[in-house]
Amino acid sequence: MMLSSSVTSALRSRSHDLLNVERNATRQFEMVRRWMSVRPPAKDDSTPAPPRKKVTIQTLRNLRQSKTPITMVTAYDYPTALACSSTPLTDITLVGDSLAQVCLGYSSTTQLTLSEMVHHAAAVARGTTHPFIVADMPFGTYCTSTSDAIRNAVRLMQEGRVEGVKLEGGAEIEHVVRRLTDVGIPVMAHVGLLPQRHAALSGYKVQGRSVDGARKVLHDALTLEAAGAFAMVVEAVPQELGKYITERLKVPTIGIGAGPHTSGQVLVYDDLLGTWSGHKAKFVRRFANIKEVRDNGIEAYAKAVRDGTFPDPQKESYSMENGEWERFMSSDIGKVPSTPDPSTPKRERKVSFTSKLARHLSLSSKSRSEGKPSRANSTKASSPSTPSTPDSIKPAQKTPIRRVKPKDTANKLQKAPSLSSPAKGSKLEVPKFDTPSDKVEAPKVAEAPKGEALKVETLKIEDPKDEEPIIVTPVEPIFASPSLPPTQPRKTQSRSFAFIRPGAVIEKAQKAEIEMPINNQVEDAQADVAGANLDGEIGTQSTGNFVFAHFMVGNTYPYTIDDWYEDIRLAAAHKIDGFVLNVGREDWQRQRCTDAFAAAKRLPESVSFKFFFSFDMSSIPGNGINDVQLFRDYMNAHGKSPRMFRHPRGGAVVSTFSGENSTFGQGSMENGWTYLKNELNKITPIYFIPSFFVNPSRYHNIPSMDGAFNWNGGWPLQLHSGMARHDIQNFTLDSDYGHLENLGDSRTFMGAVSPWFFTHYGPDTWNKNWIYRGDDWLFVKRWEQLISLRHRIDMAQIISWNDYGESHYIGPIKGAQPNSQAWVDGYDHQGWMHLNAYFATAFKTGCYPNITKDQIYMWARPHPKEANSSDRVPRPNNWQLADDTAWVIVLARATGTLDCYTTPHESSKQTFTLQPGLNKISFPLRPDGGMRAVLMRDGEVAAECTPVGYRYESRPGVYNFNAFVAMSN
Repeated sequence: MMLSSSVTSALRSRSHDLLNVERNATRQFEMVRRWMSVRPPAKDDSTPAPPRKKVTIQTLRNLRQSKTPITMVTAYDYPTALACSSTPLTDITLVGDSLAQVCLGYSSTTQLTLSEMVHHAAAVARGTTHPFIVADMPFGTYCTSTSDAIRNAVRLMQEGRVEGVKLEGGAEIEHVVRRLTDVGIPVMAHVGLLPQRHAALSGYKVQGRSVDGARKVLHDALTLEAAGAFAMVVEAVPQELGKYITERLKVPTIGIGAGPHTSGQVLVYDDLLGTWSGHKAKFVRRFANIKEVRDNGIEAYAKAVRDGTFPDPQKESYSMENGEWERFMSSDIGKVPSTPDPSTPKRERKVSFTSKLARHLSLSSKSRSEGKPSRANSTKASSPSTPSTPDSIKPAQKTPIRRVKPKDTANKLQKAPSLSSPAKGSKLEVPKFDTPSDKVEAPKVAEAPKGEALKVETLKIEDPKDEEPIIVTPVEPIFASPSLPPTQPRKTQSRSFAFIRPGAVIEKAQKAEIEMPINNQVEDAQADVAGANLDGEIGTQSTGNFVFAHFMVGNTYPYTIDDWYEDIRLAAAHKIDGFVLNVGREDWQRQRCTDAFAAAKRLPESVSFKFFFSFDMSSIPGNGINDVQLFRDYMNAHGKSPRMFRHPRGGAVVSTFSGENSTFGQGSMENGWTYLKNELNKITPIYFIPSFFVNPSRYHNIPSMDGAFNWNGGWPLQLHSGMARHDIQNFTLDSDYGHLENLGDSRTFMGAVSPWFFTHYGPDTWNKNWIYRGDDWLFVKRWEQLISLRHRIDMAQIISWNDYGESHYIGPIKGAQPNSQAWVDGYDHQGWMHLNAYFATAFKTGCYPNITKDQIYMWARPHPKEANSSDRVPRPNNWQLADDTAWVIVLARATGTLDCYTTPHESSKQTFTLQPGLNKISFPLRPDGGMRAVLMRDGEVAAECTPVGYRYESRPGVYNFNAFVAMSN
């Protein structure tokens, strides 16, 4: 649908040059819709660039070919990683198992566990810039079976964030190396002296000194190279043998005690810096004596403390202004407080409600486990001072609570008991409490009559240890149904509770997590709770993880309230908590947002679907002080709505796309956003989570930020067509870590997840024509990464619901497309929306949902990447990154097989074995063929996916790198 020329398009860009081109296009073309784009992080001139580009396996091959010696150094934690990255001359950082001795004090490397290695590797990864990161696989982690080896190597790469693993051994581990490399795990082999086998070798002895010994080392090296090792560590062999092995191999050799003729050298960090006081091997050279400097420094510090010269009262201490100390000492504050009166009633103690709640539940659980009656579960008569139960709500038999036995170990956590969930017609155990009183109202179970809801007046919590009850004035209060436990071990086990406001009518309450230790230290137990949003009141949502979808309001010009309602219901049904409304400067978009909020009012109260705004700063002017008015208009209209998402830490969430160049007339970006946030705070408290394309190290200097959104985190932007195929197919998504490190624990991080990216505008319109690699099950792999980090990332944003111009939509195709019909029409992506529900549930609850139905999801591009077309717009940039492959995800209830076809004939069938749970399958496509997948179990068809109308065209009419997405019924 075309609009009048008054409706302009706001264009986005990935670089400053592209942004200028698109701004010119905006002035020349008055288009129907605004559209959004992805841009790489802007260069920050104030921050020095990394000293060197990231080293890859291809870099190491090039160094070997040019006969440039390769440098490898071990590192064990963040500081040693920083040291290894301090010079551009370091090529590889090895997280060596020598950390067992030099860091952990073990007598040998064989005592190191995989968990310890993962812990240290992750610290090294956080401190590494350009070096390639390799980690030793500890003793015993790759010898039992290839499946164990793969599982342990994957853990090292996912949790330890390394880029390759090193295995000690010879021809006997050839099958392990081959299997690891087959599944895409880079392996560095290690021959010669094998420290992990020092006991079997009767010590650390030079290898290969005899003819037979030399032949064995050479044979081991050649065998492991043939198995796929990308590099070879050669340790403690004669230099002649080290040179000969280097000449025979085609992969780089890294020597340690193998002479000067290998492709590179490696030394242990503590050996080369002189901090290790143990045995010094012949091949070790001390390049510094850090131990002497370290020991002298510690001794000097201790002496200064002992003799009173540290700290210096003038140079190293703080003082008060003149007269302040005297005024302090003369005031009542400066007087020594008297001893508290022991007769003070216990109920007057000022203890936080959350602490008392945690303590109450912990002690109640302990009382039950010891067979003692707990006041929280007693059956006392109602106190006269407590409002009596209404006649319409009859007391019923108390529902038993599952017994929880406390653990002896104080550090271990256990689920706290929970009561039944409040709802119409359901039973609810209610501890009734009123104002401070000597009498206590015991908990009761009440049943609300049909069609009515239970009304709770006031609440109180008892302390079984005290003779008198502890009176509290809760903001909210009652327990709800427990949440599912996390699938992976965490520092705490969590249990969900719902909370209501005093006097509120309970129909369906939201949940909030409470982390509760059950141990002897109950005095210090703390509960993290949040208020509920009931009866239309404005409150905070429950704590936990949230999933939102980015929604382009610029594509909704023809939308009605009914259209909004359909999208909202569809998103909520697939575990999406709300829409992030991307808005620009056009006035009509404000009315569409009003329609969205109106549609949400139709939802049942049980559906907690929310919105927040993402102000598109590639469209909205942000230079003058008057530009703040647009923000005020949106927040005045909707900032206090119960459907506005309010972060558990407080405030209505506001986000942006870009904005790093906006000053709002305040002279700088930092001052400009502080001014804007202060203005919006006058309307309603704001929780600001922008997507600024700046170096994350600048976050410390932007006080307005309550968090950050890494817009580009969902795509492998670092890939380019000049890279080796292995590197393209084994990409990593690492950009989140820099944001997390610079935000710290006090600010929120929102992660991006996206299934695809392709845009195809010619130079006569917006000149946007490129892809990001979406192969390798990108959507699934990114979700798995976010789920593994859910304890650090509490918000995920799907890009997108309806951005058709960039092909990453998961919602239905509707509204007004931004002239993207050529590559969007006929390419429905709602299969991704269905698949998204599986991962969104795991991200929010910490538990993957049970698979009750076999389901197949399958997607592929519509033509080979090298196919020729008469399209006036050429192939997209980076087209070489794609693979001519069909990507399949199977959610299987039980074991089975998947038969995949590219033609109707049996000759094209490929069969894959399925395990219960999630399975990732891929198979090559055939030009002018199709794709089909059939799940077989016990000789019968359990599920089938046959995309109707799909053909892998050898001669496409247009270049279309969008995805055709299908799913089984």
